[in-house]
Amino acid sequence: MKFESYGNGFVCGQNNPKGLKLSFEIDKEKQTLKSSFVAGATFQGADGTVQKRVLTILSDEAASKLVFELGYHALTASLKVRFNRPALIFKPLFVYGEITEITKRLIWIGSLNKGR
Repeated sequence: MKFESYGNGFVCGQNNPKGLKLSFEIDKEKQTLKSSFVAGATFQGADGTVQKRVLTILSDEAASKLVFELGYHALTASLKVRFNRPALIFKPLFVYGEITEITKRLIWIGSLNKGR
């Protein structure tokens, strides 16, 4: 199976007119990825906060993008998200991902969305 990007993905696809068009800074040596995003009112959940599904999508995309850019052929097998505090709309969210472990069949990735 070969993965190709056609630029249409919701998070980082530059050809998707309704996408977020995020660009990611990838450090192949450290196996990390980072980006930032400011969610507008379109992405609001409870008043003034970013919808949790959007935060989950950012986490999954950070993991998937990192794996793809490092040359691994893998898909998300499991996704566990823990929310520590609300992320606010119109405030920068910092997205970070790093490979924490590689086994024969799995790649473990920690990702973080932090509002500052």
